[in-house]
Amino acid sequence: MPKHYRYNLGIDLGIASIGTALVLTDEAGNPTKPLDLGVRIFSVPEGAATRRSKRLERKHIRRRRQRIAKLKGFLQQHGLLPADTSQLASLIRKNPYILRAQGTSAACQPLFEIGRSLLHMAKFRGAGFLTQSEETADDGLTDEAEKKKDRQKTANVYRNLEKTVNESGKTLSHFFTQRLEEKRPVRRREHHVKTLSVDYAVPRFLVKDEFRKIWAKQSQYHKNLTPELEQEIYRLIFGDHPHAPYATGCCTL
Repeated sequence: MPKHYRYNLGIDLGIASIGTALVLTDEAGNPTKPLDLGVRIFSVPEGAATRRSKRLERKHIRRRRQRIAKLKGFLQQHGLLPADTSQLASLIRKNPYILRAQGTSAACQPLFEIGRSLLHMAKFRGAGFLTQSEETADDGLTDEAEKKKDRQKTANVYRNLEKTVNESGKTLSHFFTQRLEEKRPVRRREHHVKTLSVDYAVPRFLVKDEFRKIWAKQSQYHKNLTPELEQEIYRLIFGDHPHAPYATGCCTL
């Protein structure tokens, strides 16, 4: 073997182990033979699951702040939110659920009320991992339905709200406004879930549906609410970050 030779070092990091592979390569970088293989196993560190959960929560909070900041600047640029700080603070104090409910049935005056509703939707846009078709329960038990059993169990809390909204014939914000008038909670907080005072969760397609209805109604009164503007605001509110590409190696062993 020459004094100096080419090799590739592969490292596989796991929660409780580290795997290594040292592979000899030729001048073109193609693997020829393994020089050494090994693995080291150690105790699982305590609190790893908790740290991952906290890290994911921080990521969601950071992305939500970025989404709201981008939308806020865009709405101010197009006259849908005031640029004045005190005027914006006064608008933020208004009940967004009432503004959203009114926006589906009557003209919003001033136009800033539309921007306030859109800003609230960007903050609370619902869970996006379920589509409307996935929310529909199957009438019969099939092989495909059996495979989706766990997902359907998860979808039950979302289907509860969908069923309630559909039966009322109104939108999501009307449902929340009625609960507020009855002095009942609307946010899905931990103590509300434990006491069953909130037995639902918000799927994103219901928020999207309300967005379309608000825009369709308000565009009848405000000609500057164009379809192009609608699509851009829709993208800012409901667009997701693209998934990072999964890096795959070229190991031929």
